[in-house]
Amino acid sequence: MKSSRLHQSDNNCLAKQTSPRSIQRSTSFPIGSQRFMDKLEMDILLGTSQLQLLQTKLQKIGQHMIKVEDFINQMAI
Repeated sequence: MKSSRLHQSDNNCLAKQTSPRSIQRSTSFPIGSQRFMDKLEMDILLGTSQLQLLQTKLQKIGQHMIKVEDFINQMAI
């Protein structure tokens, strides 16, 4: 059973938010706070995907550096 405070605020709250990860939301956030939380979540998801892209690029750079080091070592022999 809901408390009266939560029941009264249901009209001003989003009960559920669908996101790429289908996160279930609490009804205790007012709409303004919910929008802020949604934007924050999207910023985090965007940042995470950008970090994954950077990690992939760094791995490729690392592979190229190994090839360059191997080439330099072969030239030194």
